[in-house]
Amino acid sequence: MSSKCLWLLVMAVAVLLIGSLAPVRAQGAFLAGAAKAKITPQGPVWIAGYEGNRRSVGVHDDLWARALVLRSGGQTLAIASVDLLGFPNIYLQRVRQVLAPKANESILVAATHVHSAPDVIGLWGPSELQSGVDQAYVDSVIKTVARVIQEATANLAPASVKYAAGEVAGVSKNIRVPEILDTGLTALQVVGKDGKVIATLVNFACHPEIMHNKYVTADFPNWIYQRVEGQAGGVALFLNGAQGGMVTGNVEHVYDKGQENWDDPARIGNAIADQALEALAKAPAIEDAPIAVRTAPLRVPLQNPQFEAAIAAGLLPDFRKDGQVDTEVAAGTIGRAEFCTIPGEAFPNIGFLLRRWMTGDVKFVFGLTQDELGYIMSREDWGLRLYRYESSMSQGPEMGYRLVEALHPLIEQVNPKPRAQ
Repeated sequence: MSSKCLWLLVMAVAVLLIGSLAPVRAQGAFLAGAAKAKITPQGPVWIAGYEGNRRSVGVHDDLWARALVLRSGGQTLAIASVDLLGFPNIYLQRVRQVLAPKANESILVAATHVHSAPDVIGLWGPSELQSGVDQAYVDSVIKTVARVIQEATANLAPASVKYAAGEVAGVSKNIRVPEILDTGLTALQVVGKDGKVIATLVNFACHPEIMHNKYVTADFPNWIYQRVEGQAGGVALFLNGAQGGMVTGNVEHVYDKGQENWDDPARIGNAIADQALEALAKAPAIEDAPIAVRTAPLRVPLQNPQFEAAIAAGLLPDFRKDGQVDTEVAAGTIGRAEFCTIPGEAFPNIGFLLRRWMTGDVKFVFGLTQDELGYIMSREDWGLRLYRYESSMSQGPEMGYRLVEALHPLIEQVNPKPRAQ
């Protein structure tokens, strides 16, 4: 064989080898995509949060469904948020039915817990015996959540990821026990190969309930979206944290003042956004960020007579099986960032405990994710006079214990190994 023929043969083999390796490298690449769509209601709606019989008279700013999809090493993680008081697990199951995801794809859907959005749960209608749910609106929201996840998946492109933690003082307060307050903020940002931001996720614990009037609004998350997207670009997501018991905006007379004081949610939202952007600006960009997700079912006994009465009256769907409520939890990692989910409004103590078990560089606690089962507290706190209201809006005294019992092994399974010294 001539040297020329040998050289051509070597080059052909090399091309074949490179071609066979390329798909493997593509599978291991870190990909990200994002999308958003409005879920603002058309016309008057019954507003969830605060008292019942609160009919909207207009829209101050839009409500949104927002999605961030990440893929690495064959594992896909979809994170969606909606500007609603809650997104029950039965709605999540319907989203999954629309998407028909593969077994290795994980879908998280969180509610920002805004108190100025349509009632999608049933407890805030025109009277105590009438649901406030507009089923047509619920159906449209479910379709929209599925659609933004599909669009975000279609937008997947090679990217790098940043994650960072910081503190935001002065914007929140615990009106039950002021000393028990989580002011920690965590944030994640994905950036495309062209240098443009694809999405920014902000995680902070605080009730978006500043505006106690009759206008539809996303409350302070609206200003987070505007500030982050205005300065960084891309799609901004807000996921709440462990804000139960009772972590709210640091506004004087917060439950009475929120009529036209739009400066307060703007101040709070902008402060959270600014801290997230400042922290992320100092964070390194990472291209090799493996994704790991573990999920587990969670069964909790329903021990709340008020919820049972609401089910009997048709205000709430009967989600019990043999007296138990079925929901789910998840834990995972994105590179050395770590997260876990809470299907309701956990007290800050529980958030602190979950973070203590994590070993990641940045620790996310996603509240009101995969469900909205009300307040989640320890057995010791449940039923105390101090927490009379929270206990009345809880599944029962076992909820907190069952939650941490289910999450602990998941967190241990995904814990990133300590860095080599």
